[in-house]
Amino acid sequence: MFPIPRLSGRRIRGLGIIGVLSIGISVFLALVERQPAVANPVDAFGIGARGAALAGAQTAASKDSSANYYNPALLARLDDLHIDIGYRVAAPYLAINGANLGVDTSRGTHMGIVVPGTLGPLQVAIGGATYLPDQQLSRVRSLPPGRPRFSLYDNRPQR
Repeated sequence: MFPIPRLSGRRIRGLGIIGVLSIGISVFLALVERQPAVANPVDAFGIGARGAALAGAQTAASKDSSANYYNPALLARLDDLHIDIGYRVAAPYLAINGANLGVDTSRGTHMGIVVPGTLGPLQVAIGGATYLPDQQLSRVRSLPPGRPRFSLYDNRPQR
């Protein structure tokens, strides 16, 4: 059995002004710095067919224009011009107790380009990529309070 350490009043007073301030700032930031869920098709499913097949493990392995999203530093390692166009459909099925929750399907076109070259002794590249959803630009949806929400798949799939 391990002894449980206890803080005495003396040790709490021994934190000093810097310790108390750092704890106070940490608590303040934890309460104030809340970020909203920012799920979208690219964040949830990746960009390009290879990224989806590797479950997003593309940070060090991008060999096409998907490096624009996964790791832009890899663009300069590519030797050839890359023009990539693809279409992706993701239809997640989520159910609780056998009842379908009606999560929206995500469909859209992704495009990317990489133009590598040299600038003196340096290898450089210019690239860009985009994902264009083809369903809607905006939507309003109100769910019953007791229904579960799946922010990764359902809150903002068309952002």
